[in-house]
Amino acid sequence: MWRMSKVMATSIGFAKPINSYRERLMAYLEVTKPTITFMVLISVFLGYFLGSFSVSQSFDYFVFLHLIIGSAFASAGVGALNEFVEYESDSKMKRTKNRPIPSGKLTPQSVLFLGLAISIFGIIYHAIMVSTLVSLLSLFTVASYILIYTPLKKRTEWNTLIGAVPGALPPLGGWAAATGSLELGAWIVAGILFLWQLPHFLAIAWIYRKDYQRGGFRMLTVVDPSGKRVARHLLVSSLALLILSIIPSLINLTGMVYLTGVGIMGVLLLWFSIRTAFLMTNIEAHRLLLASIAYLPVLLGVILLDNLIF
Repeated sequence: MWRMSKVMATSIGFAKPINSYRERLMAYLEVTKPTITFMVLISVFLGYFLGSFSVSQSFDYFVFLHLIIGSAFASAGVGALNEFVEYESDSKMKRTKNRPIPSGKLTPQSVLFLGLAISIFGIIYHAIMVSTLVSLLSLFTVASYILIYTPLKKRTEWNTLIGAVPGALPPLGGWAAATGSLELGAWIVAGILFLWQLPHFLAIAWIYRKDYQRGGFRMLTVVDPSGKRVARHLLVSSLALLILSIIPSLINLTGMVYLTGVGIMGVLLLWFSIRTAFLMTNIEAHRLLLASIAYLPVLLGVILLDNLIF
């Protein structure tokens, strides 16, 4: 399955030497995708925070600390495993050819070992320090991302939709850690994260559609060069996100501060999706991407304001 190309043959056992311990450490840190891990931890926090205040109006910092530690290791492990699985494709893409494995800074075997070790550690840590339910959710997140979503990126244009499933699971883990179960509120938060990913990653896929094509990825933006189907997906997902995001206030999970803030952000995201859908230019896709990046911090901010101040 992971047959080497001639381009990568030299990097399998003969990685380019790294001149210092710091450079090697930074290369290992890079393969764990710290930015994505940080975003995962934000979504874990959202689930834990809302779950905590939905049942007791209190926040157990001890449980939260262990939840974050396990989640960080599991997410970082997924990042490393993904870098291992896709290193051949990464070597063909301008955006990713300088990643640690394609550039020869690290060997695939070392990244595979790192990914397996820290993801397994995160799952076991959750089982021991948090709960079995949270550990099972971590296991399913890791397995579905690496064993289902990642291979399907080259087989079906529905991969973005499929990949949004493991991307929506972290807040479920947060909620489960706070309450011991998964109530309606947990699924609504997960649904918001699921829908948010679609305009976010479709914007990225449109901007880098030629790069994805070189890498052999069957993205919707590759099989639909006209952008008509991409446009429909953008509009439907952004509108659905706007509608779903107001439900927490309707069921008294959040209040007016949240409703106002998330409503404004939802309308802005829909507006940029509409512009992108009608114009289908890289400039508009960049604007949509920036709006989607701003969405999560705003979501976090209004939830905190809603529960802690107002």
